[in-house]
Amino acid sequence: MLGLSLALVPELEVNLHGRNDKDTATGSGFSNLNLGLRLRYEITCKIVPYLGANYTKHMDKSADFLRAEGESSTEGAWTMGVHA
Repeated sequence: MLGLSLALVPELEVNLHGRNDKDTATGSGFSNLNLGLRLRYEITCKIVPYLGANYTKHMDKSADFLRAEGESSTEGAWTMGVHA
């Protein structure tokens, strides 16, 4: 029997760092916020394809490091794959 299940899964991640590191463009305190949303379709318990979108916002000193290098402090990405 095939179990057909569709799920929309949110994701939230906040990163904190204790010190500044210019080599990795990481500032102390709140360094970035990652938001994600994945749509997954469970064909069987062992085969689960998904499609998702992720958004990252670098904050405070981390954003300053990136802007000083001419980089953006925000980024977005699409993801897709199969959990097996």
